[in-house]
Amino acid sequence: MSSKIDATFKSLCETVNTPRSLALWLMFRTDELSQFLNMGVRAEDYLESQSDKFRDDYLCTEYLSKYKGLNTGIDTRQVALAAFTAAEDQCRITNERIRALWTATGRSRWDPVFHRAQLKIQSCIGYAPKFGKLLDRFRWGSGATATLKGVDSCLDSKLCEKQISVTRKALPYLRAAMATDYAWLRARGLDASGPTSPLKDEFLVVQGSRGLTVSKNAKTDRFIAAEPTGNIFLQLGIGSHIRTCLKRSGIDLDDQSVNQNLARRALDLGLATVDLKAASDTISSAIVWHLLPHSWATLLDALRSESVVLDGKVIPLEKFSSMGNGFTFELESLIFWALTESLRDLRLDGNGRVSVYGDDIICPSALFAELKELLDYCGFTTNVKKTHASGLFRESCGKHYFGGKDVTPIYQKEIPNTKAEAYRFHNRLLYHAVDRGSYVGSSLAIADRRLLRVIRMARSVFQQWKKVHRIPVMHADVRTLDGGVVSTPVEARDHGWRWIAGRRAWRCQTLCFMPDTKIADHSAYYALALRATSGRGSVLTLSEPFTGDVAVRNGGRGRTQKRFFPESRDLLFL
Repeated sequence: MSSKIDATFKSLCETVNTPRSLALWLMFRTDELSQFLNMGVRAEDYLESQSDKFRDDYLCTEYLSKYKGLNTGIDTRQVALAAFTAAEDQCRITNERIRALWTATGRSRWDPVFHRAQLKIQSCIGYAPKFGKLLDRFRWGSGATATLKGVDSCLDSKLCEKQISVTRKALPYLRAAMATDYAWLRARGLDASGPTSPLKDEFLVVQGSRGLTVSKNAKTDRFIAAEPTGNIFLQLGIGSHIRTCLKRSGIDLDDQSVNQNLARRALDLGLATVDLKAASDTISSAIVWHLLPHSWATLLDALRSESVVLDGKVIPLEKFSSMGNGFTFELESLIFWALTESLRDLRLDGNGRVSVYGDDIICPSALFAELKELLDYCGFTTNVKKTHASGLFRESCGKHYFGGKDVTPIYQKEIPNTKAEAYRFHNRLLYHAVDRGSYVGSSLAIADRRLLRVIRMARSVFQQWKKVHRIPVMHADVRTLDGGVVSTPVEARDHGWRWIAGRRAWRCQTLCFMPDTKIADHSAYYALALRATSGRGSVLTLSEPFTGDVAVRNGGRGRTQKRFFPESRDLLFL
């Protein structure tokens, strides 16, 4: 399949036909992959009237930047581990610098900002956590844990793990959370009828999280810490509470569109978009203790992992938490929001918009230079490539704008060796052509005709399969990437139609992923259902029927199913 990707990328570069696109193809063809991956686009080299040219060059530059089929010769795991070590060194230096402020002679030019940030955080989350109110928020995540991997990390396995893994400092909190959850206790074989404290045999005390790396892009893997089962249950509850508190303060972590819209309007509003490198891995312990109320820092410190087991070695952590911890995203958002708003209040008298989504920060452009210095002092590194305070380009939360126009590229990450991936490969290009197209009247859009040549080349990937599923092109807000080849309505009308809600709907055979299943522990899912109906934290909802089986992680296959697609009145695919 790599040859199909090569041919499609060649067609894309030739269709765009700019000096940059042709240079990219030459580097790709001659295996100059290091230069190819590092060839960024300078928005400063384009005039505002050249937004279409910038969009073309940007698409070609980014399209294969994360492609897993690039034979770069880079040991991506070692790059990720080296980044982990560098982040730890950075956190150690930050810890020493921040702890020096706690001495009698400790002073910093940022003390007024820190003081104001402390007050903002306390106002947001409260002076001290109320454990009784947190009980209803604790829940299990869907991922693996320090002691449960792969197929063993289903929800019922976490409830009924022979010994629930937990760190020593988090154990008292886990006992308290289980004390009155009688359905959970009974699922574990404990016939409790009153407040209960499970015996120590129910728990496996571990030193910390399990370090692992997962694929990120062609240049590096991503380091993740799989937390102990009991810790992640508690951490997700804390994260949920902080998320709710931030929403009351105007930061909605459930809605990326806030940052995206601000990035689109950034030039008119005088805003900068700021991104940080390895933000979650550089939250030092000292900065958390310095900014959060002592009671909150104590609780979070008890629930985090103080060390990580990596390649059989136990490594004490200088960072407070990392990716994989259930409250890291909310914690970093809280810290960046408080620091940025405090600096704005002191320097700009509260004028200018601030918005935060994780490490995606939006602030007044006039504030950026000093904000960068403040973040550097706190141990965070600004990602120069993805930070924009001047010029015509802005990006935040996956949306990219040049002069206020959407120039967001698409990325081909996977090798299309399966039908589902091949469908995604084709459909991603088609919908991008639609997004780049022109609009007729108020509702009809025509795909960018220049990219149709590229799309026809992408269709050659299906030649190896006898059966190819086809689905009709949908309107812009209803998109199916992996069910079949998005085609013209005429191509997809082979199976008849019916009237649905006053509109014709075409019956198509689509590819649907059907996960492998196993028999679930019914008592465990009964406990989960009770948590959902009682308002306690649970990943179950009442709309999900329980059939007695649960999906197995990383297992399953594609199966053909019949589905009806309403006739499109919004797009013309020519």
